[in-house]
Amino acid sequence: MGCHFEVPASDLRDSLVVPVYRARGVLKSLRETCETRRLGEIAELSSGTYVKRYSGTHQGLPYLRVDNVRELACNLTTQDLKYVSRRDPSINRRVSVVAGDVLLSRTGTIGKVALACGPILGSILSQHVTRVSSLDSDFDAAYLATFLCSSLGKSQLLAGAYGSTRPELTHQSLSRIEIPLLDSGVQKTIRGLLVAPLEEYYEAASRIQEAICAYEALFRKHPIANERAAFETEGIEDLWTPRANRPEFLSEIRRLKDSFSCGKLGTLASVERGRGTRVSEYASEGVPFVRTTDIINFGIDPFPDHYANESIYGELSQHVQQRDILCSIEGKIGCVALLSNEDDCVFKNHIERIRSFGDVPSEQIFLHLASVSGQTQIEALTVVQSTLPGLANRMRQILIPMRPIGRDGHFEETIENAIGLISGALPLRDRAIRKLREARRTLSHALAELAA
Repeated sequence: MGCHFEVPASDLRDSLVVPVYRARGVLKSLRETCETRRLGEIAELSSGTYVKRYSGTHQGLPYLRVDNVRELACNLTTQDLKYVSRRDPSINRRVSVVAGDVLLSRTGTIGKVALACGPILGSILSQHVTRVSSLDSDFDAAYLATFLCSSLGKSQLLAGAYGSTRPELTHQSLSRIEIPLLDSGVQKTIRGLLVAPLEEYYEAASRIQEAICAYEALFRKHPIANERAAFETEGIEDLWTPRANRPEFLSEIRRLKDSFSCGKLGTLASVERGRGTRVSEYASEGVPFVRTTDIINFGIDPFPDHYANESIYGELSQHVQQRDILCSIEGKIGCVALLSNEDDCVFKNHIERIRSFGDVPSEQIFLHLASVSGQTQIEALTVVQSTLPGLANRMRQILIPMRPIGRDGHFEETIENAIGLISGALPLRDRAIRKLREARRTLSHALAELAA
C-alpha cells in the first residue's frame, strides 16, 4: 500500500527532484494567473546548414556553431569562431542571422539561448543551431531569450531532448515549449536591460581585440632576421619535442631576444593552478565556477553552467583580483581572460591564474599571451601526455617582451594606447554584465509573483 506525504520544495534542492517535474508544477500555477502559449504557435523555427570548408577571417562570414551560442550572448573568441565563404552554395537568407532572431543550440550544449544583435548579425548558422524568428507581436524577442535561459525555460529545453549518447532537440519538441505571456511593461523592461547592454558587451570585447591587434603591429616592425634560425639549446632543456623545435618557434624566440629585453612569465608574475573538484561540489547558484569552456570574449562567461556555494568558495580560497589573468592549459589551450570587477570566480585545475608582480603591467602580459607571438610560444610548449595535449607548468617559460632594445618611443606609446583601450573596455563590460544579470532577476521575480 502506497503512502503520500509532502516535502517542502526548498528541502529537495536539485539532488532529489527532476527539474522537469518542478517546471511542470510551476507552469500549472502560472496557467491559473496568466496565459501561456506554445513556442510553435508564436514563432517560426528553422535550423542552419552544414558547410564543408572554413575560410579565413577576412574572406568570410562568422559561422555560429553550438559552442558559440551561450546564455544571452554569443562566444566570439578567436579560437572558437570559424568563418565560411560568402559564395558557399549552402548559404542563403534562411540561415543568415537577422535582428530579432533568438538562437539556441539543439545538440551538444542544449539549453543555451542567445539574442541576435551587434556583431553576430549576418552570421551563418550551423545545422546544430536553431533560429526562432517572426515572433507574434505579443512576445518580445529579448523577453523570449531571457525566458528560455531561465530555470523554467531551460528545464523545458532539456526535457525535450531525445537521444542516448548525443541528445538532440527537434523542432517538434521545441514547438511544445510553453511561454508565459507576461505584461508588455515587464517585457519592455527586460528588453531595456538586455539589448543595449549586449551591444556594450560586444563593444568591450571589440576594444580588447583592437588593443591586441595594435600590440601585434609592434612585432611587424621587428621582422624575423633569419627565417631559418639556427637550432639553439639554451632554455629548452626540458622541451625535447618536435613541436618545440619547429623553425617558426625558434625564429620567434630569436626575434624576441634580438629586439626586446624579455623576462620569463614565471619571474614576472605568480602563476597558480586551479584545483580539481567533484561534481557534487557544483551548485546552481553562487560564485561562477570557471572551466576551460567558460573563457570567452577575453573574459569569463557571465552565466556558466556551474557555481560554487559559499562553503566551497571558502574552501578553495581562490580569491581573484581585478586584472588577474586566467589561461587555459588544457582543452582550449592558450585561451586567456583578463578579469574585472564583475568576474569574481573560482577556477578548475585546467586553468592557471597569472598575477603580475608589478614590473610589467598585467595588461601587457595579457596582450602578449593573446597575441600571435604569445600563442606561438604556447603552441610550441604544448605536449601530448598519453592522448590529451596540455601545457602544465611550462607556461612559466613563456618569454614576455618588457621593452625594446634601444630607444623606441613608438613601443611605449603603443603599449600605453593599448592599455588605455583595455581600461575603457573593462568598465563597459562590467556595466553590461550587471544589466544582463538584472534582466534575469527581473524575469525571475515576475514569474515568482505570478506563480505564488
